[in-house]
Amino acid sequence: MAERRMISKSISVSEKVNAMSIFARLLFTWMIPHTDDFGRMPGSPAKVKALVVPMADETKQDVENALYEMVEQNLIEWYQVDGSQYIQIVDFERHQTGLHKRTKSKFPGPDDPNAKKVSEPFREIPGNSEIYRHEENRTEENRKILQQPSAPSGDGVVVADKPPNNKELIAELVSKYRSIPGVKQHKGDYAFIGKMYNEFGYSEVYSAIDTLEAKMLIEPIDKTLAYLKGILENSRGKVLPLPQRPPKERSWNKEPVRVNQPTDEDLERQQQVEEEMRQLMLERQQRRKGAVNGD
Repeated sequence: MAERRMISKSISVSEKVNAMSIFARLLFTWMIPHTDDFGRMPGSPAKVKALVVPMADETKQDVENALYEMVEQNLIEWYQVDGSQYIQIVDFERHQTGLHKRTKSKFPGPDDPNAKKVSEPFREIPGNSEIYRHEENRTEENRKILQQPSAPSGDGVVVADKPPNNKELIAELVSKYRSIPGVKQHKGDYAFIGKMYNEFGYSEVYSAIDTLEAKMLIEPIDKTLAYLKGILENSRGKVLPLPQRPPKERSWNKEPVRVNQPTDEDLERQQQVEEEMRQLMLERQQRRKGAVNGD
C-alpha cells in the first residue's frame, strides 16, 4: 500500500465536499491517505477516529455523523460484510496514479454478495433528550464495563454488584490487545499493558488499542507493544527530549595559546641588540659625514 495519495485541488471547489460540515470535509480529506490501493479502509466510526483523527476533540459520534454526510453526498460507500464495516471512496481511481501495480485488497468491496449498506439510525434532535446527550458522550470502553443488573439480597434489598477491579480491567485490555489479528502473544503482555494502565488509565489504553487494530488492518506492525506505547505518548503530547551533548568550548572562553613566548631574558637581550644596532648606525653616519668634509 502506498504511503501517499494524490489529492486534487478540485476538492476545494467540489460542491459535494463544500455541502458538508467543516469537520466532515476535514475527515474526508484525511481519510484518503489511509485507504488502500482500492480506496478502501475500515469503516466503523471507532476505527475511523482511531486511525484518521486520533488526536481530534471530536467524538466517535461526531465521526459517525460525518460519515453519514459523506454518504448523502455520494463521496463514499459505507457498507458492512459479515458484521464488519468498511468504506470505499467513490471514484477513487480517477484521482490516483500508479494503481496498475495493485494486486488485491484486504477488504471486501461494496459489490461483495454479503455486503449491506450501513443504514442511518433515527437521530433525535440534540437538546430534546438528556439521556440522548448522556449516551452520546459515553465512551465505548465505559459501555463495556457497566455493572451487571443488580440482584436482590435475602432481605429483598437490591444490592449492586461490585465494579471491576484493576486486575480485571487490565485482563480485559490484554484480551482486547491479543484479539487483534497479527498480534503475537508474549508472557510479558500483562505486565506491559498493566504498566500502561497505571500510567495512562483504562480509557486511553483502550482507545490506543483501537488505533493499533485499525493501523494493523492497513499494514503489518512488528513491535506492537512499542507501537502501542508510542500511540499513548503521542496522545498525551509527550515529546521525548533530545539527548544533550556537552557544550563545545568557545575559543574566546579559553586563554589563547602562546607559541614560543619570549622570556624576560630574551626581551632584555633583544633590547641590547637593538641599542647596539642604533649605535652602529650612528657611527656609520658620522664616518660618512667626516669623509664628505675631508676630515
